[in-house]
Amino acid sequence: MQKLNLSRFVLAGADMEGANLTSTNLNGVDLTSADLSVANLTKATLSGANLQDAELSNAILSGANLEGANLSYATLIGANLEGANLTHTSINGANLEGANLSNAILNGSSLEGANLSNATLIGASLEGTKLINTNLTAANLEGANLTSVVAVEEGSTGVTVLSKANMIKAQLIGANLTKAILTEANLTEAALSTAILREANLTHATLNGAKCGRAQLSPFAPTSSALDLTNATLSGAKLIGADLTYVDLSGAQLVEADLTNAALTGANLRRANLTRANISGADLSDTTLMEADLRGAKCDSRTKWPGGILPFLTGAMFNH
Repeated sequence: MQKLNLSRFVLAGADMEGANLTSTNLNGVDLTSADLSVANLTKATLSGANLQDAELSNAILSGANLEGANLSYATLIGANLEGANLTHTSINGANLEGANLSNAILNGSSLEGANLSNATLIGASLEGTKLINTNLTAANLEGANLTSVVAVEEGSTGVTVLSKANMIKAQLIGANLTKAILTEANLTEAALSTAILREANLTHATLNGAKCGRAQLSPFAPTSSALDLTNATLSGAKLIGADLTYVDLSGAQLVEADLTNAALTGANLRRANLTRANISGADLSDTTLMEADLRGAKCDSRTKWPGGILPFLTGAMFNH
């Protein structure tokens, strides 16, 4: 069945387990509830195809074109979708546990309620993708583009889970991850300018060297808004050397967080809890610290304080 033209065929419920469909034209085909497990669909074209409830576990879809296809509630456990085109695809409720989506393009797609735990999305592009109530636990998103992703909508229930996800150098500019769970996630050197993480849980997350501050788009353009971490939980988080300039951390929980050498110029830390946090070498100049709790916070001679603030009155502990 190699290199066939099956465009517009109705193959709903068909048993095609292990079939060789390399480079086959399956545009617009009805494959609802079909069994394509272990099938080889390398470079196949499935644009607009209906694969709802289809079984695609361990199938090979590397380089396949699935633009505009319907993969809602499909099972793709362990499937290989490396370099696949999934632009504007509906993947709602699908199970992609352990799937390989490295360098795949998912721009404008919807993954609402999908399971991508332990999936590999290295270098994948998810620009503008819906990740509402999506499970990305322990997923590898290193270098992925998540610009403007949406994890919450008015009236939506549930939360997006990115616990223990690898997001080193990921692009999250303008992403809306309100109330997302990012406990123990690795966001080292990630770009988070203009992202919204209100009430997000980043307990023990690593954001060393992350670029969260207000970005200058050009010498003549106004600076963009910084990351919004209002009421976020960052207790025990590693933010060593992170750029948090002008970031809104009002009401944030930063208990025992490591902010060593972090840049917090102009940040809003009103009512933030920084008890026992490490702010050694941190730049807090022009930072709003009204009602912030700094009891037991560790500072040193390199810590830069806002004008008018007397460090010994804040409850912070001076490290020699």
